[in-house]
Amino acid sequence: MKKVHRNSIKITVDLWGNPLTTKELFAYVRETGFDFVRIPVTYKNHFKMEPGYEIDKAWLDRVQQIVDYALECDLKVIINIHHDCTTSGDNKIWFIADLAHYDTTRDILTSLWSQIAERFKDYDNNLIFETLNEPAYANTKYQGHGNDESRYVLGKLNIETLNAIRATGGENENRFVMLPTHGACNNYDTNSAFVFPDDPHVLVSVHGYVETDSKFHDITVWHNLFMIQKFFLNKGYGTVIGEFGEIIHPEDTEERLQIIAADFKLQVEVADKFGVPSCFWDDGGEHHIIDRRTLTPYCAQTLAALTGYTQE
Repeated sequence: MKKVHRNSIKITVDLWGNPLTTKELFAYVRETGFDFVRIPVTYKNHFKMEPGYEIDKAWLDRVQQIVDYALECDLKVIINIHHDCTTSGDNKIWFIADLAHYDTTRDILTSLWSQIAERFKDYDNNLIFETLNEPAYANTKYQGHGNDESRYVLGKLNIETLNAIRATGGENENRFVMLPTHGACNNYDTNSAFVFPDDPHVLVSVHGYVETDSKFHDITVWHNLFMIQKFFLNKGYGTVIGEFGEIIHPEDTEERLQIIAADFKLQVEVADKFGVPSCFWDDGGEHHIIDRRTLTPYCAQTLAALTGYTQE
C-alpha cells in the first residue's frame, strides 16, 4: 500500500467565521511542514432534494478550486462529505443510518459521490476521498458508536458508496478511498462491525481525540493504536486518524501549552510507529494552531510539536 504521509492538518474553509480560503494559506501550511490536508465539505445545503440530487455547480466549482490550491502547493488532499451527518436536529438531515431510511440515504449518498468522483476522475492519487465524517444515527440516543442496526446500515452504505466511486472510472478505479467506522469511533463495537471490501485501495477512517488533562492520556493513545492494529492493520487495511486535537484557550498558561504540545507530539510519534497518519483538527476557532488572517502560528508550541516548525 502506498503510504499516506504522517503530518497533516485539517483545514476548515469558508465556514465558522474563517476568512476566505486562498492559495497562500495552503502554501503556508506546506511551509510549516504538513504533508497533507483534510478538507471537510458540507453538501446538505448545496444539492437539489429530488431524485438525481444534483449538486450546485458553483459549489462544486469552489470545492475543486480549493482542492487545486492545495495540490498546487505540493500537498496531498483528502475531501469528504462532512456536516451532512450532523445530529443538530435541523430539517436538512438526509443521512439516517437505519433500515427504514436506507433506500433514500443510499440514493442520495451514492448520487453525491458519483458527481464528486466524476468531477475529479482525472486527478491522480494525491487526492483521496473520504466518504463520510463521523456518520451517526441522527436524532436518537444511538449516536457515536451506534447500535447493531446503524452499524449494519453503515457497512452496507460504505460498500455501495465505494462501488459508485469506482464505477466512474478513470483514476477513481484505483484511488484511495477512506471508509469510516460508525461515528469514526475506535472501539470494539464499531471496529468489529466494520465491513471490509475486497479492495487494496481502501483505508479505514477513525478519530483519535484523547483528553489532554487525563492522567491516562499516554495509555489511551497507545490503546487506540493497538485497537487499530488489531482490527485493521493486521488485516491489511491501512488506517488514517482523520482527527485529533484539543481546545486551546487564549488564557492558557505556558505550562499548559507545553503539556498539550507534548501530548500531541506523543500522538503523532506513536501513530507513526504503527504507520498510521494523524490529522490535526484545526477549525480556525478553539482548536486552531495557525492564524489564517496573518499566516503566523497561533499556538507555536503545538505547531513545533507536530512538525518541528519554528518561526524565525
